[in-house]
Amino acid sequence: MDRVRPFIQLAQGTLKPEDLNQIPVRPAERKAHSGPGATVAGRATGRVHMILFGLLLFDGVLAAMEFFITHVIPTVLGSVAGMGIGICVILALVKQHNSNLPASLRAITWTCLGLVCANFAVGYVIGIGFAMRNPRIAYNQWEVFKSLSSISPWESPLMMSLNIMAICGALFLGIPGLIILLRSEKKVKKPATRRSSTPGSPVISRNAETG
Repeated sequence: MDRVRPFIQLAQGTLKPEDLNQIPVRPAERKAHSGPGATVAGRATGRVHMILFGLLLFDGVLAAMEFFITHVIPTVLGSVAGMGIGICVILALVKQHNSNLPASLRAITWTCLGLVCANFAVGYVIGIGFAMRNPRIAYNQWEVFKSLSSISPWESPLMMSLNIMAICGALFLGIPGLIILLRSEKKVKKPATRRSSTPGSPVISRNAETG
């Protein structure tokens, strides 16, 4: 350190003890939620939420189609979207912990978890009832998909409730979630652009502070 100290003082100068009081100090909480690291973490968290809300919208569209179309493709895609929503809602809840996301967006994510649990419960009841009525094809997943796709929501109250929950999830969770997420990202980008335009402050070592 004795060899390095002259080079540090030559590059940064020497600070006197009385000059330390003039250095502005930012709160630790603000440091944790600002800067490039926080921006990258916020973007990574927002991507998971965006995928979650996008899948909710996609699942709602498929559920609406089943009121008019009885085909195996919407049924298969709806099952895949449901699994994706279940995975994304868990990842979103983990990533939003201690993040700078709005409280309303966090509440919507927790509501999505409740919707996933309700869909799982209704789907489980439908699966058990279908297996008891059709034991021959209960273990053939493709035949199960084809048989379920032939059942219109108008004919089954359970199927009707499952589709209504999917549509409500798209309308009351997916759309508001995307709107809040996009607005919060715009607010984050503006301060980040302003900070990048201001010159950075020089790094001061402990040896330079003490002289």
